[in-house]
Amino acid sequence: MEHVRLPHTDLPITRVGLGGCPLGGHGWGPVEHDRLVAAVHAALDSGVNHFDTADIYGLGCTLYHMVTGKVPFDGPNPSAVMHKHLRNEATPPDQINHDLSNGLAEVIEAAMSKD
Repeated sequence: MEHVRLPHTDLPITRVGLGGCPLGGHGWGPVEHDRLVAAVHAALDSGVNHFDTADIYGLGCTLYHMVTGKVPFDGPNPSAVMHKHLRNEATPPDQINHDLSNGLAEVIEAAMSKD
């Protein structure tokens, strides 16, 4: 498996990654749990170490902005904002918009989770 260095880090990642969106069934139809697990194991067994979940994170950020009127992270330049996205946790959206339901706040926080 071919690896490249993640820019500005020492992290080697595989040139080929596994996209997370189809695994979650988002617009692709239902996915059986056993098939999802088998796909992840096949990728790992092939040496893949890059799993792309950016679409889910991006959706969480978009929802955050929609319900709070604020971006989750701000800064003086794009690099500062990027570093906040990588290292910081956003203020929970229901602490900004007190009318937000706990359920929606939890969905947004889960989508933006770094775990």
